[in-house]
Formats: sequence, C-alpha cells, structure tokens
Amino acid sequence: MSQTSERPILLNLCLTSSNDWSTALEIPSNMLPVFCLKPRKWLDYLGYALTGSDGTLSLSSETPADLCDLDLPIAPGEAFFFHTSGSVAYVDPDLVTTDSSHSSTARETGFWDALLARDGLCPFSSVQPSLCDATHLLPHAKGNEYIELLTRKRTEGRLVIAEIDDPRNGILVGRGLHGWMGTGVLGFLQTPIRSLKSSDIHEGAEPDAYCLTIHVFLENSNSRQSLYHDKVASLRSPLPANWPSEVIFTALYASAALRAWGKEDFKTRLASITRMDYYPNALQDKSARDEAKKIRREERMKRKQQEHREPDGQDAIMALWSIFHDKAMERAKETAESESRQCSTDKVTSWLNGP
Repeated sequence: MSQTSERPILLNLCLTSSNDWSTALEIPSNMLPVFCLKPRKWLDYLGYALTGSDGTLSLSSETPADLCDLDLPIAPGEAFFFHTSGSVAYVDPDLVTTDSSHSSTARETGFWDALLARDGLCPFSSVQPSLCDATHLLPHAKGNEYIELLTRKRTEGRLVIAEIDDPRNGILVGRGLHGWMGTGVLGFLQTPIRSLKSSDIHEGAEPDAYCLTIHVFLENSNSRQSLYHDKVASLRSPLPANWPSEVIFTALYASAALRAWGKEDFKTRLASITRMDYYPNALQDKSARDEAKKIRREERMKRKQQEHREPDGQDAIMALWSIFHDKAMERAKETAESESRQCSTDKVTSWLNGP
C-alpha cells in the first residue's frame, strides 16, 4: 500500500470562535467503505452527530461555507470542515465510560419486561429471550439527570426522556453483544437521516425505508463480523411508540466514532466545553471533595505537630511531676517492703525467745 493511500481523512470542527478549527476525527481511508457507500454523506452525518447541529460539510474552512458535492468519492488525505448552523449541542466524549447494566438490574426495574414485550428477541442475532439481556444504550450508571439533560439539549426540548430505565433508552440484545456495549465500540446508525439514505449504507435497500444498522468500530474485520457489523435489525412495522429515539442512537454513534478516531487534544477540549452541559454538579462535587481533602490534610498536619512540637510550660510541669511522683512512689514502695521485712523478723525473734 502506498503512503498516499494510507493518509487519513480529516473531519474538522470549530469549537469556539469562527476560526478555531480543530481536527476532531482522523479516519483511516481504508475504513470508509467498511461503513458506507457514500462517504461524504456519512461524514456529513458524523459532523451532525458530533455537534448536535444542522450544518454544512465543506472542503474549506472559510465562511460562508460552500457545500461540497456529497455524492463524490473521497481521496486519501482530504480534509473536511463541518460548519454548524444555529445552536450546537456537542456530544459528551465520556458518554460511554462505564458498563451498561446487567440483566439482573434491568429485571428489578421492569426494564426487562418492557423490552421483552416490545422486541421479543435480539433484532440482530435473532437469539431467543433466554439468551438475551435488556441493555441500556446510554449506560445505566449515567443516571436520570444525565439522560434528561442530553435529550433536552440535543433536541432543543422537543423530546425529553427523564429516566435512564425508559424503554426508549434500551434494546434487547444477545448476551454476546451486551458484553460489548460498555466498551464504546458499538454504534447504531438509523437511516434515513439528513442526506444519508438507507441505500447509501446498504446496496439495493429502499432509500427511505427505516433501517437500524449496527456498526462495530474495530479495525480487525474478523472481530467486526463476529459482532454482526453492518447487520440490519429485524424490526416490527410500524415501530412501537417506545422504540429508541434517533437522538439516543446518534449520540451513541458519535461517541463510538470519537473513541475509535478522535484526536486526544480535541477530546480533552471537548470534555471541558461539555462538562457543565452533562455534569452540572461536577464543580460542586469537586469543591466538596477538595474541602474534605483540605480537612484531612489539616488533621494530618495537627497530628504531626503534636508528635514533634516543642514542650511548653504545662509539659514541663507534667514532666517534673511525673519524675518526682515516680521517685516518691519508688521510695514509698521500698519503705513498705522494708517495714514488712522488719515486722516479719520481729515476729520470728519473738517466737524463738518465747514468752
């Protein structure tokens, strides 16, 4: 393979000012056909998924942006710029940091029953319910406040999911897939969305037919195939009212792309920008932790000072009292023992001499 063909595709985003462009993703050129048939449309979707904003994919950082032809192929090493339009709601780069819940937890909350009634079996592997787990899309450990904030912000209030155990945040999957949910390598692509049609992902598919495709963000092809990469879910039609929302799928997909191809400096900056959006109590919690550390540190210093401090007047008095007290007690003990011995001697002498 030539050096040119190995050059990655760059997707650049503007985090703050209009000229503050950063490379968000470096995608290996050979991975494009693994995920789509129309790579520019897919990049346009990734820009939307990362920013939560309608926008324009362009080959230029200049504004106003010129929309590039989304039907053209991509050359290795090309750099694209996603110009946001209107409000933005950047994805949380730490969206998947903990394992999704196990089925035992899901059963206790009624989550399992709701997904079993809705899905029936794993839509990707078709394994029976006895081999499935009720799996959270946004990890259960994120909690109710997190999913409410995410759905509210990324839909501008049009859809608010208030509970992490809401069926719209779950899907019934085989246990093999469930074990990978907490790793951040799985994404679920709902099409059609924006300019991306179902036929842009699967050759021969109806362009406007609803498809949910599982994508595995791993380089090894055997690993991808073992996890049903590019498999279309077998779903009921029409979709149930409590089927997962696009906002959940898109956030999870963006998180998986960031994990696979995100630049570390970009992810660090993105975390600082989005912290208050998704973790509003983070600073308060940090202040509480810092205060507790300060108190423990002061207590340790006091103990050390007590162990090594210079003796004061009271210490001297107590020391002198201890010395004299100990000596007095020793003399009293010796006197008592001497008197006891003398008393015993007198008794023996008296007995020997008789009356």
